[in-house]
Amino acid sequence: MKPLANSNSRAVGVFAALGGGAALIPSLIPKTSSDLTIPGFELLVAVPVMFWGLFIGVLFAPTAAARLGTNLVTKAAGLLAACGLAFAGFGVSSNSFLLGAAVFGLGFGLLEVIITAATRHKHHDSARELTRLNAAFAIAAVTAPLLLAAELAISGTILIAGLVGSMVLLSSWGLGSLELSQVSGPGRARNRLSPLLLGAAFLYVGAESLLAGWGPTFLNTAEGVSVDGAPLGSTLFWGLLAIGRLVSLRVTPNYLSTKLALVLWPAVASASLVAASLLPSGYAVLGYAVASLAAGPIYGILIGQALRRVPGEKVSKATRNLILLGAAGGFAIPGIVQLAPSIDAALLAAALGMALVSGAAALARDSKQLEVIA
Repeated sequence: MKPLANSNSRAVGVFAALGGGAALIPSLIPKTSSDLTIPGFELLVAVPVMFWGLFIGVLFAPTAAARLGTNLVTKAAGLLAACGLAFAGFGVSSNSFLLGAAVFGLGFGLLEVIITAATRHKHHDSARELTRLNAAFAIAAVTAPLLLAAELAISGTILIAGLVGSMVLLSSWGLGSLELSQVSGPGRARNRLSPLLLGAAFLYVGAESLLAGWGPTFLNTAEGVSVDGAPLGSTLFWGLLAIGRLVSLRVTPNYLSTKLALVLWPAVASASLVAASLLPSGYAVLGYAVASLAAGPIYGILIGQALRRVPGEKVSKATRNLILLGAAGGFAIPGIVQLAPSIDAALLAAALGMALVSGAAALARDSKQLEVIA
């Protein structure tokens, strides 16, 4: 077993690499579709495919870790994520790109559950450590598309996919054995979660995946940005999402109740997305940007609000159920949009999802337990 500090830094490295990979998948779509001379909309199915892989990884992570050991599973998951990025970045067909997205998502899901559960096990108050992990994820998700855009502008290559894949592999193989809290099986924790907030998790992650997945295509198709510059759509989304989270840490505790924040932020995001669908080219990006900023605080507040009513011994199982519902929304909602893909359809579907999140939060009953700001 490695020293705790070293293990924590390795986990931060894993989450950073996963953030870079998650942002690269949609960022590669304009360039890949151009190289393969196929419509960009055809490859946008990679976003729900990635979330499908994530869903499967989350679902089977506890069982795999219990039967095979966390050391073997984390190494296998890192290898899967690295191979997925290689397939997506260096594939020669749309099928290899989609396969890469699914395999990356599978490795992502396995690693997310195991590292999150281990962090909760090691730290009585895990909020600070989990915040570090998610901050590393967001920073890398901002940086990777920037590096991709720079590489495309300079050399036209996409070696960044191999670099990020190598980072996932090396950091996951350096984790060693992680001790897990009990996260297997749905248990009775699910019954203690508000059905409305479970539905909100499904809707929010679905809407967020639309915003993240369509960002590069939105800039390329609706705003006329070149294929080389299109990855900046991912940087725009993740950068504003991270800023929204940081602003919320200051604004929500001081000026808004948790419930009001969970009603207000998705309502703002929904209105901004409707505006983006109506505004002419050149201005629509402003609505998209405001929606990305407003989306930032929602997930952390939603998870904290949902887990308020869950007893301490059931938190791990409840957390896994929330992640599962979110992952299901991440592939189901973009998958529905993909049946008749268009910029307006994606924006309006995300707007509807955000509006329903706001409504679910308004109708959900408050717990008498202490509020948690995640």
